[in-house]
Amino acid sequence: MYNVLVVDDESWMCEGMVHIIHKTNEQFRVVRTAENGLDGLAALQERQVDVVVADICMPGMDGLEMLRRMREEGYRQPVVIISGHNEFDYAKTAIRYGVFDYLLKPVNRQEISGVLGKLAQRLEEEGEYSHGQKPKEEPFRQEELRSGAQIVRMMKEQAQLKYMEDLSISVISDLTGFNPSYLSRIFKQETGKGYVQYLTEIRMEAAKKLLIGRPELHVAEVARLSGYWDEKHFSKQFKREVGVTPSEFRRGTNETALG
Repeated sequence: MYNVLVVDDESWMCEGMVHIIHKTNEQFRVVRTAENGLDGLAALQERQVDVVVADICMPGMDGLEMLRRMREEGYRQPVVIISGHNEFDYAKTAIRYGVFDYLLKPVNRQEISGVLGKLAQRLEEEGEYSHGQKPKEEPFRQEELRSGAQIVRMMKEQAQLKYMEDLSISVISDLTGFNPSYLSRIFKQETGKGYVQYLTEIRMEAAKKLLIGRPELHVAEVARLSGYWDEKHFSKQFKREVGVTPSEFRRGTNETALG
């Protein structure tokens, strides 16, 4: 069961969304509603929430500002934005902050069903995110990492398991207590390549598998599942590493399979 937070200043809209979600997919249960973005942020601190559904136009703090604040504060829950305005600037801003989907009012049950289905798949793939909360990491003790080989092995394991998260060298530094410069140097010394390059290669392999195996996913969704919150940056990185854009890679793979 996945917990949902619905944020909308119109009570009838909140009630309608709760009803549709409960009737459409039994894997999701609305556990909280909020009247604006500020109350929504407070709700995230009070309850375990896996998914946020939010209107854009609300008094006090709108849905886009709430989304921005969520990302800044480290909340990675998928957010579905609902808007009464077909404004490109709204959609562009939402995408920049990693929105999961962007729906226009009036929203019908079929659209909600499709989004909930995709959300269930996403949440299953990210099962290690316990109820959508910000991951709580246990720091490594330096005495447990006595050699360069042990440190590098730990860094590789973190990259392989958590490439979808923010896993910069500074994050590894916070986990281990070692200086970022030292970690970069020892990783390069042991593997012959930089840590960032190693992490990028893992993310690229994950992206290629998603592009081939999950044709229903948009490139923006593939980017997020591969550890990139910015689709444009992901596409540039993908082309630099693979030689073609994500869309060209997917199209070329499909053509090869058909031919």
